[in-house]
Amino acid sequence: MLVDGSVTPQSFYIESSSEYDRHILTVLFTIADGGATFNKFGNISALTNGCELFYEDKELGDVALSNSLKSNFDFVQMCNFQPTFGTGTAAFRASNVEGPSEAFIPSLNIAKEFGLIYGVKLPAGSNKRIVFRINDDVSGIDRFDIKVLGYDVVNK
Repeated sequence: MLVDGSVTPQSFYIESSSEYDRHILTVLFTIADGGATFNKFGNISALTNGCELFYEDKELGDVALSNSLKSNFDFVQMCNFQPTFGTGTAAFRASNVEGPSEAFIPSLNIAKEFGLIYGVKLPAGSNKRIVFRINDDVSGIDRFDIKVLGYDVVNK
């Protein structure tokens, strides 16, 4: 997701299936850059407009899961400081993730943090989706990606 969303916001999403109810349980983030610190985004200045994570529902409107994500700290905080590892200036930061670059790798457990034991449901055939929107230029860091974990339920 190394994009320039400063002029035109860039959105990435996982949408409902046409056949199955989809449940999103966990969102894993990787923000890697040499010399990354909490107060920056990767190792560039904290973002001006930031990123947003939301549930898109055309009937009900957008439901913010987190907005104004501008720094590495904001992402780690949104994930309730999980997973916990490292100490001092190396806390929450993994080494050599993208070449020699350090990375913040927070994990958002939706079931635990939002009390949704089956995760966020994207009903089969609906227009609902989970969206991550980037509103700044993040192309200057080494790696920025998201992995989503969940499951599909066959409707009979």
